[in-house]
Amino acid sequence: CAPFFIKFDDGKYEFFWGPSNCFRASENVNSIAAGVEVLDLSDDDSLFNTPPPMPDCPICFLPLPHEGNACTNKPCCGKTICGGCEQAHWNTMGLEKTCPFCRAPETRTVEETMALMRKRVELNDAELTFCLGCHYDIDFDAAFPKDSKKAFELYLRAADLGSLRACTNVSGAYERGEGTEIDKDKARFYLEKGAKLGQVKARHKLGCLAAGGSNYELAFRHWKISARAAFQPSLDKIAEGYKKGMLSKEEYTEVLRASQKTKSESWSKDRETAARIEDWY
Repeated sequence: CAPFFIKFDDGKYEFFWGPSNCFRASENVNSIAAGVEVLDLSDDDSLFNTPPPMPDCPICFLPLPHEGNACTNKPCCGKTICGGCEQAHWNTMGLEKTCPFCRAPETRTVEETMALMRKRVELNDAELTFCLGCHYDIDFDAAFPKDSKKAFELYLRAADLGSLRACTNVSGAYERGEGTEIDKDKARFYLEKGAKLGQVKARHKLGCLAAGGSNYELAFRHWKISARAAFQPSLDKIAEGYKKGMLSKEEYTEVLRASQKTKSESWSKDRETAARIEDWY
């Protein structure tokens, strides 16, 4: 089995899992529209190119964590700072909180924060555009009620500007029809775009989609990439595959070593402390 789209004469696509040769020869499909084009998604080798490395934190110069909740996007200067550097800075500042990078005073109200974020959006800041979308995606504050359409517009803009996390949110919005019409083609497109950019959640979900169609060879191909980036859900899938004999010992060992290397390259004492505080709350 493999993932693929079928394109009909009216230009519309439908997403299927299964042996594509069967669909090419299917009398039922051919009776719907003459001249069916089958697009096999598993043949896109560019999807499995080595993803670009994560950018460095501008303070400690270590690679930023893949997990978005382990770093902060500052609306004052637009910098993305790891949680370790922010926590270490705040521990030395007392009650007067400032930005660890530009030293601007931290905002005290939602309105102040939103005003700064909108300025960054005007400057085409991909990550702050994504963050503003998140505020509209949840019932964050009475002054900013949930607005799925506005959230989607901001996610889409952020994804087109290059935000990794926004690609996954846009894909989910298209898949569920939140703030836009359901469009499975575009949902898949933005999921793959996020994976190509190095978004581990998008990569992991592609693996889950493949596994859902019983294409475990393709699934583990995806999960290996996100597991090497130390994404725990993918590591769990790799461990499960090894226990069931679906992966060799050599494959399992290579992924674990690559994952450990990723962790060691981005580890710091401050980040470990920040993670413990986050777990506590």
